[in-house]
Amino acid sequence: MMSVFPTGKIFAQSDYNNTEKNDTVPSDKNRYIYLKKRLQIDFDITLQAHQQTYFGPLLQINSNENEYYNLFLDYRKGELQQLIVYSRENLRKLPIPSSSPNPEFKVKLTLFQQKKEFTIQIGDTLYTINNLGFDPKAGYKFAFIADKEKVLDRDGKPALQISNIHFIETTDKQFSATFWYWFIFILIVDLLVFGGVQLRKRLLRRKQSASASRLENEVTIANNESPVHIPQTVNAVYLFGGFHIYDAEGNNITKKFTPLLKELFLLLLIHTPEKGITSERLKELLWFDKTEQSAKNNRAVNIGKLRSLLDTLGENEVSNKTGSWILNLTPEQIYTDYYDYLSLSAKGKLTAREDILKLLQLSKQGAFLFDTDYEWLDRYKSTVSDYIIDTLVSYTETSVNIQTEPDLALQIADSISLCDQLNEYALQLRVNAYAALGKHSLAKKSYEKFTKEYLNAYGEKFSKSFTDIR
Repeated sequence: MMSVFPTGKIFAQSDYNNTEKNDTVPSDKNRYIYLKKRLQIDFDITLQAHQQTYFGPLLQINSNENEYYNLFLDYRKGELQQLIVYSRENLRKLPIPSSSPNPEFKVKLTLFQQKKEFTIQIGDTLYTINNLGFDPKAGYKFAFIADKEKVLDRDGKPALQISNIHFIETTDKQFSATFWYWFIFILIVDLLVFGGVQLRKRLLRRKQSASASRLENEVTIANNESPVHIPQTVNAVYLFGGFHIYDAEGNNITKKFTPLLKELFLLLLIHTPEKGITSERLKELLWFDKTEQSAKNNRAVNIGKLRSLLDTLGENEVSNKTGSWILNLTPEQIYTDYYDYLSLSAKGKLTAREDILKLLQLSKQGAFLFDTDYEWLDRYKSTVSDYIIDTLVSYTETSVNIQTEPDLALQIADSISLCDQLNEYALQLRVNAYAALGKHSLAKKSYEKFTKEYLNAYGEKFSKSFTDIR
């Protein structure tokens, strides 16, 4: 049972006379904390003003009983803002109240030993979760993802910042009678208003909840210690969601690639699976205005610079042993998302759910090299985009029930839209998924946003009405 109610005035009436507070962010983050009292954790979440979407972890809590409790943020500007809390035993999606247009949220967590109670306060809204699996006898470690990973936007700046972190231990305090009167009153009103609807939709909601839990586990649980998918930022090359490279120390070295080195690197990386690229083709694309000797000298100098940069990632080889230049990045040492895509596309039509989830994990990062424009690259961009769209559409039509798997349908719609912003099928999928979730206002807003962008792009109105899309 999860209770939701405004807290401002109610908390003002609670008994705080005997409260002890100790603002102690644990200095040793590897030490387990045993809760002898009520533990409160306050922190602020701030997204970049221009950030349109964000899906990533915020806080991980691990116990010495091999249990985990994770909190992460699902933010889509103008559409959906929610915190997701889950453990092995439970999953909750908590809407974030819209109080201002700025993507800033104040969050307060409370772990209460005696009652195995886990509460989250977002602004003036309090959520209480009584069956998260919290064990008051266990020890806990707390790790904010911002301490471990810098989640960067496409400009290389932190996309999200967690600040004003406070750990406050308080003594066990009893709430006043007024608090419980309010709680019982609101609970009764809640049951009377929504009881009938919940009874009629109980079967459908059970199916949706089971589907959402299964999907979260399939997508995010990599192992017992780290169930949340965190993009690798050590020895990694990313082409989806823009061009990003991280060295062996976890440093973002993208800016060290000059425009010429970046294009040379992409030419080698993308052409290597096609048996490489010839020196003549490199001259034609990069040094067309140079003489043969000058082009050869420039090629030698820039390949030397490229080798120096790539040596900071791990084992690699740039060679011309077969008459064509190739770039081998040892997959055991250097992660390359484009290679993951190639292994999936080599299978042709994907029918396994596991493969579809892998494709979604890739494509949700963003379109393939959307921030890079070369004439020779257009063919590859089109091929990647067409494959992702055709594969997801085909799989959705044959293997996805929107009524019982609306969360999966929304993920697919988002991935298709990243490849083709004005894809009509993605719009239809998103509208019907929101309707299945009972979020009709979001369905309407999605349609209105699409028609506005369609008018701006084509100079004419979208021909189908909201009813036609449904």
